[in-house]
Amino acid sequence: MPSLLSNALAALCLTTVALAQGPCPAVGVTVDASGGRLGDAWRVDIGASPTVLGVLGLDFAPGPIPTPIGTICLGLTPSLLTVAFLTDPAGTATFAGLLPPAPAFAGIDIYAAAITLDPAQPGGWGVSNGDSFRVREPRFWFVNPGSATPFGTTPGAIAATNAIADTVAFSQTLTTAVRDAATVPERGWLVLLLASGSLVAYDGVSPTPVLNTALTGAAASAFKILAVPGGDTLLLLTFGTPPSPFSPGSPGSVHNVSLPGGTVASVPLTAGNPNSMILIPGTTLVYLLVANGLIPFDHGSATLSPVVALPSGFGGVADLQTAAGLLYVLHGGQAAGPFSGSQPAAITVVDPLAQTLLLTQQLTMPVPATMLRAGLGSAGPALYAYGATAAALHEFAQGSVGVVGTVPVGTGITHMELSSLGTMWLLYCSGPSCGGPALLGMLVGTTVVVPLAALGAQPQPAFAVSPSAGYGKVCLVLGNSLASPFQTEPFAPGTAVVLPIVSFGFRILSD
Repeated sequence: MPSLLSNALAALCLTTVALAQGPCPAVGVTVDASGGRLGDAWRVDIGASPTVLGVLGLDFAPGPIPTPIGTICLGLTPSLLTVAFLTDPAGTATFAGLLPPAPAFAGIDIYAAAITLDPAQPGGWGVSNGDSFRVREPRFWFVNPGSATPFGTTPGAIAATNAIADTVAFSQTLTTAVRDAATVPERGWLVLLLASGSLVAYDGVSPTPVLNTALTGAAASAFKILAVPGGDTLLLLTFGTPPSPFSPGSPGSVHNVSLPGGTVASVPLTAGNPNSMILIPGTTLVYLLVANGLIPFDHGSATLSPVVALPSGFGGVADLQTAAGLLYVLHGGQAAGPFSGSQPAAITVVDPLAQTLLLTQQLTMPVPATMLRAGLGSAGPALYAYGATAAALHEFAQGSVGVVGTVPVGTGITHMELSSLGTMWLLYCSGPSCGGPALLGMLVGTTVVVPLAALGAQPQPAFAVSPSAGYGKVCLVLGNSLASPFQTEPFAPGTAVVLPIVSFGFRILSD
C-alpha cells in the first residue's frame, strides 16, 4: 500500500476529542449513503476528482471529529471500518453490500464519510460530508381509511408490522379519514392524504408525525398521492370539477411536494379532470389519465404536454401498466345493455418518451376486462389481462400484444402480483372456483396454477408483497384485524399478528 494511503488511513483513525454534532462541509469529496432495509442492498456512492486514492469509513457514531486534515463526520469508535478505493476517470467509486434478514440488526444507524489524497484540494486532502442510513426491517402497513361523508366523518387508523419478525411495530389512531396513502421507502415513511386537506407522514417508530403540512388551494382537494423514487418528491392529484349542463367545470391540477420539508408547487391543467396517474420508471415523466386520453407531466421541470388521445369504442380504461419503457392501457370493454351495444376490450401501447400511441390491439376475451399485469410470462416478457367473465388469465407478448395463450384461474381473482423475488405470480381468489378463498401461485415461466394456502372465512380481497429483494413475503388480512403473512420463496406460513386496529376494508402497503 502506498505510504500516502497509509497516512490517510492513520488520519482517519485518529481518536481526538469529539465536538458537538454538526454538518461537515464537503471539500473535494461527497458521499451519498442509501439503503438500510434488512434483506436488501445498501450502497455508498462517492464523488471526487478522477483517479485519486481514498478511504471510505463506516461507523456506528456520527462525529464530527477534528483531525489534522479537517473535520470528519464519523465518531471514530472501535467499530470503525475503513476501505480503500480509487476513483474512476469520471471521479466516482461505489461500495455496496447486502444486509442480512436478521431482526437483531434493526435500529442501528450506520454513518459514512470519506477522505482522498487529492493534490487539487487545499493541503492535498479531500474531506467529504457525512451521510447515513438506518437499518430497519421491511414493513407491512395497514391503513383503515375511515370515511368522510356529508353526514359525518369516521376517523381512520394505521398500523405497521415488522415483515421478518412478524410483530407489531407501530399503530396510531387518526383524527380524520384518509383519502389516499403511499410509502416512501427511502425514508421509511408512510404518507397519508387526509380528508381534512392535510399531508401527514409517520416513520413507523414514533406516534409523532415526521411531516404535517396543511395543504391550501387546489392541493387541499387532492385525492391521489404518488411517491417518486429517490425519496425527495411526492405528487398529489386534484380532480377538479367536470363540466355539466349547469357549469363549465374546472380542470384538475397536479402538485409537487418536496421532502422532507413539504413545500408545495402546483401546476393547473388547462383542460381535463385526471382520475389517476402512473410513473414511467427511470424518467421524470408521469402520465395523468383523463377522459379522452393521457396527459404527460414532467415533474422534474413541472411542465405539461399535450394530451395523448386514446381510441374510443373499447369501453373505459380499466388499468395501466409499465414495462420495458412502454406504457400499456387496458380498455375494459362493455357488455351489451338495454340502451347500448357491446364493446370489445383492447390494449393500447404508448411510447411515453415520444408521447405517441404505437398500436391498439382488440382482444377476444369476454368483457369486461378488469386487471392488467406486466412481467415475465410462460414465453418471456408478458402482459396478463383478466376479467371475471373470462375466468382466465389471457397472456400476451409485451410490445406486439400478440396472443400467447390462456390460463384458467376461475371467476374470483381480485388481486395479482409478482412475489418479492420475482419467481412466482401470486393470485388472491375469493370465489368457489378455487375451492373457497385461497392464495394461488403460478411459477414464472409456466402456466400451472396451484393452491398455496386456504384462507378460511372473511379474507379481505387484497394483499401486499414485500419489496425486499432478499426476503420474500406476502401479507393479507383475515377478518377485521388478523394480519396473515406468508413467506413466498420457499412458500411457508408466517406468524399471524393481531393488529391493534380494526377494519373490514384495510388498504395494505409495504416498504
